[in-house]
Amino acid sequence: VDISISDEILENHSFITSSGQPALLKKTDIFSLPNENYTSANVIYSRWFLHTMNWEKMVSFFNLVFNLINSNTFCFFEFRSIRDELYKKGIKVENDKHGYYTDHYRRFTDPVDFMDLLNTAFPNIKILFFEELDNVSIIKDSNPTVIRCVLKKSD
Repeated sequence: VDISISDEILENHSFITSSGQPALLKKTDIFSLPNENYTSANVIYSRWFLHTMNWEKMVSFFNLVFNLINSNTFCFFEFRSIRDELYKKGIKVENDKHGYYTDHYRRFTDPVDFMDLLNTAFPNIKILFFEELDNVSIIKDSNPTVIRCVLKKSD
């Protein structure tokens, strides 16, 4: 399952499953996911998505996803860190600790806050990989500092 906000992904990319079959890409509202069956998904992939929503919406998203997946599902996330070059650029969003608006909304994530959230609100989620990086997601003239993590539901 790929979670993205990009129509370009749906229109211009194809993905192949491990069995060699074309992957099914489907555009949907993330909060309509409970109407779907994702217990057979073995990968959830979300890049440049978590920073498009405020913290509370992200927590709701995690509640939803972590309740829908099984213990064999790996979750891959990449999102902007507070150490990103665009942090504190643009207009500060009211009542949003790390939210800023330039040409669009971005919420930057403090890695300590994120780890605290996972450890307290989601104790059944194992953190397999967690790193704050740059030079891994270069876009045109921008070299964002991102957090990448791999999570898995405990057995």
